[in-house]
Amino acid sequence: MFLKPVHGLTKAEIADLVSNLGEPSYRAGQIWRWLYIDRVDGWEKMTNLPAALRGRLSELHAFASLERVDDRKAGDSTMKVLARLSDGETIELVVIPAPRRTTVCVSSQVGCKFNCAFCASGRS
Repeated sequence: MFLKPVHGLTKAEIADLVSNLGEPSYRAGQIWRWLYIDRVDGWEKMTNLPAALRGRLSELHAFASLERVDDRKAGDSTMKVLARLSDGETIELVVIPAPRRTTVCVSSQVGCKFNCAFCASGRS
């Protein structure tokens, strides 16, 4: 079963989640702080939440992760990183240096339709 990533939830959705689990409303603020201020990478690190709640949350929502699969550097110093998402799909991140700036392209969706010649994301 694919779990919805927790970082896709809005403040209101976190509040609804906490309410639906029968928890006090202040838990939503605690979770938000752990996610976006303290930036923890797992439910087990949210130490001010009861263990039972952390267990229930881990059954409903996952922490999204990127796994570096491959990276390559082109002759023009362009760097490409292929990353696997938690659902097994891949996206590509490309750093393109230029004389007075650096451009970063992060493919935010699998199968991106822009089909840039330098990027593997559109070839899924």
